[in-house]
Amino acid sequence: MNKEKKYNNLFTLASGFLNGLEGAKAQSKERIKARINRIIEKYNLVTEEEFKELKEMVIKARQENDRLLKKVRVLEKKIKNI
Repeated sequence: MNKEKKYNNLFTLASGFLNGLEGAKAQSKERIKARINRIIEKYNLVTEEEFKELKEMVIKARQENDRLLKKVRVLEKKIKNI
């Protein structure tokens, strides 16, 4: 074999090896993702979307509570003045 053919074979081998690593990387990512999903389901954790939705609901509820508290205070003052 001449040098050029040896280098060509070496590059082909290296390329195949790197492609194999990419495949292993993708498979590892999928396994990790599946495991995380199982953990989330096992511990009944919420998704980020569910958390954000609940957070917005809590913010709105607090704002409504503040509004109602101010209204109650005004009404209490009116009752005291009667």
